[in-house]
Amino acid sequence: MKILIVCTGNTCRSPMAEGILRDAFNKLGYDEKKVQVVSAGITAQNGLPANEKAVKALKDQGIDISEHESRQLSIDLVRESDLILAMTRNHKHIIATMIPDVAAKTFTLKEFAMGNLDTEDILLQLGTLYSISDERIEELNKAREDKIKSLEERKEKLEKEIGQVEDELEILKRKDSRFEKVDLSKIKAIENKLKDLDIEDPYGKSESVYKNTYEEIINIMNNIVKKIIEEQSK
Repeated sequence: MKILIVCTGNTCRSPMAEGILRDAFNKLGYDEKKVQVVSAGITAQNGLPANEKAVKALKDQGIDISEHESRQLSIDLVRESDLILAMTRNHKHIIATMIPDVAAKTFTLKEFAMGNLDTEDILLQLGTLYSISDERIEELNKAREDKIKSLEERKEKLEKEIGQVEDELEILKRKDSRFEKVDLSKIKAIENKLKDLDIEDPYGKSESVYKNTYEEIINIMNNIVKKIIEEQSK
């Protein structure tokens, strides 16, 4: 089995994830004949070393990625991989757009670790979406024209009511209303409940950020390793 991990420049996140995942499989007795782990970057330059802060973050945990050399993502590399783990949804989208038929084996790192994705179902959904894309574009254009017409009709109606609207607006401006200030803390609390599927890029930041990136990746690797081993045992 060949696992490909993808980020942008292949010097920070994906080398860290590659080193962590390879180390996890090695500790379980899986050599490269059973599970091969590689990484690449969508806009990477070939041959660059891993960022020194990334190297240090993993070295502190007993994992050596000092020999890593960056590699640019290629179509061949994508096609020959059995599983593709992207650092962000944008990386995943770029890969799926580049080669639509690999979408079913492409996930963000966190998506795959969550363990609630049905690959066959995703493949079916994507196949359906791609097959009707032209029809969908036509539908969207028609909907756009209908929306423009509807807005123009609304505009005419609103122009007739503009005097009333201005009067009401003036009254509201004069009021000392409790709605003048938005409770940003409530908005933030709701946003924090959403699951973030991206691994933050630590490039250009402090060693502590690289350490946090390492900890974020290592915390979800157990689920990934478990899923892959279970899949191989079927």
